[in-house]
Amino acid sequence: MANDTNKINRSTSLADLFGTPVSDGTFGDVVETPKVDRPGKEVPASRSQNAGGQLWANLVDDAIKRVVEGYYRGLKLWTAADATERDGLGSADGLAVDDLLFQRDAAALYVAATVGATESTWTALTPEPPSAVVDASRVQGSTARGSTNDQIFRWTTEVEQSGTAITYTDSASLGGYWAIAEAGIYSVSVSLDAGSDGAVAIKVAGALSNTLMEASIRAFAYDGSTGAQPLSTAWTGPIAAGEIVWIAGYSQDPGNVTGSAFAKTCTICRVG
Repeated sequence: MANDTNKINRSTSLADLFGTPVSDGTFGDVVETPKVDRPGKEVPASRSQNAGGQLWANLVDDAIKRVVEGYYRGLKLWTAADATERDGLGSADGLAVDDLLFQRDAAALYVAATVGATESTWTALTPEPPSAVVDASRVQGSTARGSTNDQIFRWTTEVEQSGTAITYTDSASLGGYWAIAEAGIYSVSVSLDAGSDGAVAIKVAGALSNTLMEASIRAFAYDGSTGAQPLSTAWTGPIAAGEIVWIAGYSQDPGNVTGSAFAKTCTICRVG
């Protein structure tokens, strides 16, 4: 608006704003000179042709009121040069709990925790840093399978383990398997000698199964030769919390009887 006293700024109260003269009821100077029309002195519709200025002023008043009410309701982001200025804001300034503030010297964002009349306390909003812990498990060496689950490979040693999302269990009867505690995207890779005419499958399901060919297969490798050959396969995809991962092969295979333990390995890690 034209007059300095009519400018809307952070210190303008609603009471001061709505008490500010904005019109003299004429067409030519609606928002710059003292207003003569006021509540209780509205012009009836029958005289509207003689008081167009007043009607126009009323319209301007209403429009300004709506804009400023929206300003005070919707604008919740404050700025402050430093902590002193920030902490000196209060309800007298229009501050409310949960308002946001950008502090320029720290280039940081804060949320109002408590608000008094002329003071306030704030909580810094900082992005959660990426976790330094990688959820992973790596096993080596495989010379046996479960006695009951004779299609599920067991692993001799867990050489790496980190995080809490993946837990490896070696069971003499059930075989080796990983329990998944957190939903996410996981990557699984396996390399081993499954024996003559052998197969290797990465499997994921809610419970262990001693059946090789079923929907739980995520990746599969097969060696149809009569001589033992190393097999490798890998898979990346979603796994739900509570599901289990295991490596399976044909029960009639003689097992992992040849090759170095370092060439028989399986790694599972969370990647997303």
